[in-house]
Amino acid sequence: PLHIGESLFVEVGHLGMPYYGAFSFGITSCDPSTLRTNELPADPDLLLDRKEYWVVYRAFPVLNGGDILSFTVLPNGEVHHGVNGASRGMLMCVDTSQSLWVFFAIHGVINQLKILGKLLKGRITGSI
Repeated sequence: PLHIGESLFVEVGHLGMPYYGAFSFGITSCDPSTLRTNELPADPDLLLDRKEYWVVYRAFPVLNGGDILSFTVLPNGEVHHGVNGASRGMLMCVDTSQSLWVFFAIHGVINQLKILGKLLKGRITGSI
């Protein structure tokens, strides 16, 4: 799960063509170890109908291959976002009273996301 105050850093993979398609970011209370991928819808908005807590954000700016995205959940439930070290502000508010996991949905020319690691209170907590 993502911890309060922790920042997650993700690199956008090769785009190959001018940007088109969709990139969605979300937060859920659903533990991914309990999911079967064949039960997940292609459209992340349909996740909102599931019994678990799901929040989806779609309105991202144009992305480039190699862009580094950051996502941080604050204690008040605000989820903030940045691109290449520049803050883009708040994306959404979430319920921080439960364990939360992040998820991504990519369509179109974004063909890869690479999780670079997490930062909690000034120290790296893990990387892939």
